Amino acid sequence: MGCQEQEKELFKQEFEAVIRAVRGEEKIMMGTDMNGRVGKRRDGYEEVHGGHGFGIRNEDGDYILEMAQSFELACMNTWFQKLDKYLITYESEGVQSQIDYILVRGANKRNVMNCKVILGETCVKQHRLVVMDLKMRGRKSKRRKWRSRIKIWELKGEKGEQFRRIVRERWQERGNREVGQGNRVENMQADMREICVGKAEELVGRTSGYSVPRGEKWWWNGEVQESIKRKLKAFKDWKVRHAQGAEERYREEERDARRGLGIGRTAEQLNERLGTREGEKDIYKISNLRKRQRQDLGKLGVIKGRDGNILYRDEDIKKRWSEYFEQLLNTENEREEMGEEQRVEGPVVEIQDRE
Repeated sequence: MGCQEQEKELFKQEFEAVIRAVRGEEKIMMGTDMNGRVGKRRDGYEEVHGGHGFGIRNEDGDYILEMAQSFELACMNTWFQKLDKYLITYESEGVQSQIDYILVRGANKRNVMNCKVILGETCVKQHRLVVMDLKMRGRKSKRRKWRSRIKIWELKGEKGEQFRRIVRERWQERGNREVGQGNRVENMQADMREICVGKAEELVGRTSGYSVPRGEKWWWNGEVQESIKRKLKAFKDWKVRHAQGAEERYREEERDARRGLGIGRTAEQLNERLGTREGEKDIYKISNLRKRQRQDLGKLGVIKGRDGNILYRDEDIKKRWSEYFEQLLNTENEREEMGEEQRVEGPVVEIQDRE
């Protein structure tokens, strides 16, 4: 296909060297112009050729299949039944052929969902674009194993004092009982651990070992958290401290907290819905609603004329508005005549500083 034999042999050697350098556990997915036609028939290359190629195989096509078989690769262009126009990758002056291929490891064939030629798209001159749909599986994250723990955070106040007193008494009893026996430091540490752990578990107990998943929500911001804190504080003032008016404050803070949570959860549900096929229509509804809200009032509604009849034409409506404002702004209202008042004799008294 336009190349000398020496150039072809050099390309084959370098190509095989590159494939050998790839480790066996790594995936190979490559698209290449091999300048060879593998044809439509499989002829003993069942692991490499899918039986849905195009044209007749030539000598370079035999090399492609032999090379792919030796490296356990599969030519994905031939594994999906298509019309000829979706298989032809090269066209020049009426000559059509399939010489561009996508090769993957045979073990990854099940992850390939489709492979075809994009009509009308030119990758390079006279060559069409070949695309492949690949399904990748992500690694599953290991679930964290939750263990039961002693509720040491509850060893405060009265329980903390009780815990320290019991541990001190038990340790003194142990020391009096085993004086002179030459205990090693390791044994003393083990005994102290047993006393502390055992008594702490008796006083405060253990957790269940299960944890409620705490998914990070984008709407769980500082404002929502502050409203929750205010609600809890108001509840404590009402139930524990019995403060005056605490119940009304708690009811008000509870309404604010519910309002914030409701807005966040509604927005989250809306975002999840917009990602589905049914939610695509909602996008256009929201867009049209916002567009209408930003628009100015371009058309006046119907109004009544002087005779009480409804006006529909824009010219009549504008004329009626003009008459209305002209009468409103230019017509003088009736005034009450002011009567005569008796004159005040003498000079006007000045305002004093003390006034």
